[in-house]
Amino acid sequence: MSRQIDRLRGRLAQRSAIIVPGAGNALAARIIADLGFEAVYLSGAGLTNTLLGLPDLAFVSLPELVQNTAAISEITDLPLIVDADTGFGNAINVRQTVRALERAGANAIQLEDQVSPKKCGHFSGKAVIDVEEMCGKVKAAVEGRRSGGWVGLGAPAKTPPEVIAVLHNQVNAALADPAFKAQLVKLSLDPFVTSQADFAKFIVDFTEKWRNVIRTANIKPE
Repeated sequence: MSRQIDRLRGRLAQRSAIIVPGAGNALAARIIADLGFEAVYLSGAGLTNTLLGLPDLAFVSLPELVQNTAAISEITDLPLIVDADTGFGNAINVRQTVRALERAGANAIQLEDQVSPKKCGHFSGKAVIDVEEMCGKVKAAVEGRRSGGWVGLGAPAKTPPEVIAVLHNQVNAALADPAFKAQLVKLSLDPFVTSQADFAKFIVDFTEKWRNVIRTANIKPE
């Protein structure tokens, strides 16, 4: 698994966007690998749809997610990013979720800050937990990993430009708070961030690159 982690970290170090198709099961992951993509994403919505025939409303359990993570990890050597939803509970649960998914073959996870039960990111009526609680979850995730696996937090590729603009403004506002910046750097959210200045540059660069990706792809709000 360290080989996949090294590949993923190396790709992230390039600071450029990559296309990571979502898979709902091992067969879809095999097709993604055969088509030559650089990584695969185990989609929470895809898993819920294909496994249970239900919408993405927190129906999938951690054991089901672990089982499908292991199945995908078994049939492909691509780096595997797993949608861990909200971590299946509080910070203590997040730590166990990270351990379970890491053992199953996940090389990275996406951790959401929604209240439970969570909803698909494309659904209306979502709500988020407070910053302090989410920081506790991220800290638990970072401390829980055993092999230095990467913990990622990101927005969907189809985020419309106006949402990116709002995100950019919110990030700038957050970065104006020294305590907030210090907390994020303390949590080591990014393996390449070593100072508050590095973190500020990382966020600005990341946001601008995604703005360019969206502009180039001519993505429109759905």
